[in-house]
Amino acid sequence: MYKYAQQLKEAGFPQNEPDRYTSDGQWIPEDERIYIPTLSEVIRECGQFLSSLYRVSISEYSSKSDKKSKGGWEAISIYDSTWEWGETIEEAVVKLWLTLNNK
Repeated sequence: MYKYAQQLKEAGFPQNEPDRYTSDGQWIPEDERIYIPTLSEVIRECGQFLSSLYRVSISEYSSKSDKKSKGGWEAISIYDSTWEWGETIEEAVVKLWLTLNNK
C-alpha cells in the first residue's frame, strides 16, 4: 500500500499526521513521512462517485486485470462508467480515486 500512499499524497489526497517514528523507534524525517489512509478514508474521499465494489471471483473475467486467474476487486463509479480493478479492495478503491482525480 506504500506505493499507493505516495501516489495519493502526490495527487493531493488529504493527509493526516503520519507517524514520526518507525516501529523500531527510528526518527523519520518530515519530507519522508507518508500517511497511509484507511480503506474507509479513501471510500469517503471518493464520495458520491463511488457506486459499488464488486468481488471478481477466480472464474470471472475482468478486462483490467492482467492476473485474471487470481480474481480481485472492481471499484465502480457512477461517473462516466469509470471503474478500476485491484488484487485487493484497497488497491481498487485507491486506483479509482486516482482516476477520478485525473492523477
